[in-house]
Amino acid sequence: MLHIYGIIDSREIQCAIPFGHDLVKVRAFPLGEFAAVVSDTERPEIEATVENVWRHDQVLDALMTRHAVLPVRFGTISNGERLASVLEQRRSTLLQVLQRVHGKVEIAMRVLENLPEKAVAPPAAYDADHGCISGAAYLRTRKASHERAAVVCERTRAGAMAILDQLGRLSDEVVWAPTNLRTLPVEASFLVKKDGVRDFVGTADALASRYQDVAVSCTGPWAPYSFVDVSMNRR
Repeated sequence: MLHIYGIIDSREIQCAIPFGHDLVKVRAFPLGEFAAVVSDTERPEIEATVENVWRHDQVLDALMTRHAVLPVRFGTISNGERLASVLEQRRSTLLQVLQRVHGKVEIAMRVLENLPEKAVAPPAAYDADHGCISGAAYLRTRKASHERAAVVCERTRAGAMAILDQLGRLSDEVVWAPTNLRTLPVEASFLVKKDGVRDFVGTADALASRYQDVAVSCTGPWAPYSFVDVSMNRR
């Protein structure tokens, strides 16, 4: 059986590559103009431990130094005959997607509120200096607090949208769940040219300094999981 890491735009692996699961040598399984990257295994499944997931990602990271890579979901196992059949069946689509992600990586971003708690904290019904406040005064204060919180939330959301918009111009594609745009945190993934990663991250840092109501964190570069859907199951 074969554990599959990803698909590359060459019949051969053209870079140094770490050992795969169980310290087995990683090799190319070629078909036409491209190849699946695999390692032999006798296991029926690969357990999703931290070490195993890390090893899977290390193989993909190494491949990205020289290849366009379509990452395959962790733990995908197939026999050689079935793998060859699936690759042949999807040859045209795989070549198109390899071309689309050639020279590009994924940067993941998370934008969340960066506010002191007191900025949106609700009023207390008891004031240490004046004791209990009247019901009417409390309701007025609470209403004002809610209005301030609404303004702050809208400001943070506007900042997040501005950051996503400007960084989207530095990327080829961007994806996020539509529901994430209604509230913070917002999580998005950007498909960025390899030679544009430094500029992208620098711009993200500059925008985070400009919009101080939000905090921005970038991780990557990763293989473009969010921009490809490679399944080895028949359809």
